[in-house]
Amino acid sequence: MSTVKSIFVLIGFHTGLIISLGFNQTPEPTACVLLILQQDVVGLTLAFQDLSRVDLCFGIHNGNAQLVDCLDSDREALIDFKEGLKDPENRLSSWRGNNCCQGEGISCDNKTRDVIAIDLHNPFPSSDPNYSRYALGGKISPSLIKLNYLRHLDLSLNGFSGIPIPEFFQSLEKLQYLNLADAGFGGKIPPNLGNISALQYFNASNNCLTVDNLEWMTSLTSLKYLALNGVDLSSSGSEWVGALNRLSHLTELHLQFCDLIDSNSFLNFVNHLL
Repeated sequence: MSTVKSIFVLIGFHTGLIISLGFNQTPEPTACVLLILQQDVVGLTLAFQDLSRVDLCFGIHNGNAQLVDCLDSDREALIDFKEGLKDPENRLSSWRGNNCCQGEGISCDNKTRDVIAIDLHNPFPSSDPNYSRYALGGKISPSLIKLNYLRHLDLSLNGFSGIPIPEFFQSLEKLQYLNLADAGFGGKIPPNLGNISALQYFNASNNCLTVDNLEWMTSLTSLKYLALNGVDLSSSGSEWVGALNRLSHLTELHLQFCDLIDSNSFLNFVNHLL
């Protein structure tokens, strides 16, 4: 059985960048690499250790959202969205009445009353006995595109049973945060997601997803955080290097267990950064 090791590299550099990458060299073990380039750090440190998850705060916090009534059009869009979901624990029971801003996982703008965030991540990890009870499923209604000012969408840790990532997500023009990790999506990541030019955070890790190439990502000019752990990138060859090099605002990248067969691609990517 092959083992997984992690390499921690700390290098002084003029910008901050966190990368975790994995590449396969059969029959050699898989190597997972976390490279941190951080300002004003001097020296080079190499050590084997477990990779730890680094959280970035892209969430939307609106403590007074319950004081405003949502727009009628937004309420209707949320009702349509809810009707398509399977909710075994009735997590969305609060999505009723005229004020959808009081609903579980909903945040609104206090001034405009627009729905700006939907956070429906499962509160339990997949290892917890309560996970399956609280996992949402079903289908994702295109009524979401009627939420014209939606900036934050989190559907992580749910169970959508292999349905594809909806192509209509491309119409969520204001979206800055999209978390689909561990949510049971399948098929190819739709390249038209590259149309969400405002996107800063994208996590599609640990689903059953593939991509032919990452060229479409070059349009995500605002992207700061990208996690595609477990996404099959084998068809992209070494082209992913050029595509990701063009993301000038990227500060954190996770590509573990992506079937990146050629380790030279990783070295080329790092050499470009240096």
